[in-house]
Amino acid sequence: MNIVLICSMGISTRILVERIQQAAKNEKLPLVIHAVSEVDFHLYLEQTDVILIGPHLSYLIADIQPKVKRLGIPVDIISAENYGRMDGKKVLQQAKKLFEKRKRND
Repeated sequence: MNIVLICSMGISTRILVERIQQAAKNEKLPLVIHAVSEVDFHLYLEQTDVILIGPHLSYLIADIQPKVKRLGIPVDIISAENYGRMDGKKVLQQAKKLFEKRKRND
């Protein structure tokens, strides 16, 4: 699964990425995750399965969803609670649900 995490590229994002990677490793789930700014997310679309947006950038979903709809890439906002807790396991579960939805629609 390839995840693009749209964020502000801060320390909290690096921590969350590490925790998502650890959760995936615990599940023996192959995972590639890129934490990128909203300006650069389009550079990763060819290999993206799921896009997650940090809650502090939730306003971006209205702009991003139409751009990726034709590609069938699901987009969602990470809950403020899961982001604040840096809960990699729950964020990974969110990504997996989106990934499964995408596979059903393909």
